[in-house]
Amino acid sequence: MNHLITDSGSKRRFVLPDSTIVWLNSNSKLEYPTTFSESSREISLEGEAYFEVSHDVNKPFHVHAGDMDIEVLGTHFSVENYPDKKGVEAVLAEGRIKVTGSEIPVPLVLEPGELIRYDKSNKQTVVKKVDAENYISWIQNELTFDNAKLADIVMNLKKWYSIDIECDSSIGQNLSMSFTLHKGEDLDEILKAMTLIIPVRYYWKDNVLNIVSVK
Repeated sequence: MNHLITDSGSKRRFVLPDSTIVWLNSNSKLEYPTTFSESSREISLEGEAYFEVSHDVNKPFHVHAGDMDIEVLGTHFSVENYPDKKGVEAVLAEGRIKVTGSEIPVPLVLEPGELIRYDKSNKQTVVKKVDAENYISWIQNELTFDNAKLADIVMNLKKWYSIDIECDSSIGQNLSMSFTLHKGEDLDEILKAMTLIIPVRYYWKDNVLNIVSVK
């Protein structure tokens, strides 16, 4: 098996043997065979990736991402499956994908602009309409958050700036924000702006960024 790996804070573009294009986000790993079988194309993902799948009606493309399996013929979509996140999700930009899994007994077919998220803690699956561009903007060196929970923002900032962040779980799930972040923006300026929007403060201790509630 072949392995494609990205370090913290980096992203890379790869082309698989079938000409499928893969953008691999920070701290991610993709596993695939040197030669795909005659009947299917199987890969495994840990982390986050965006796929532009080469069309082949006779060889469905399968992404195995933890508790979620995704089957496509030819389409553009993003998958996120980080071990330290409590969910696995996929967002469809173009085409159609079929999603199954150990806790998704009935296959779900997504249309463009739909997101599917499987929650590992409660084993619930949710499908909803989203702006797919917000979920793949990292390819263009942007991070777009649309009413995102602070916990998800923190997770992305960790990858984006390659830093350790501690955030109170009570505020991580209860506070939300919307903004767009560009690669290279000063982290301190972003944090200052954050404190003007939501009731939090931040401080550094032992090279760890701490975000806490304002009492």
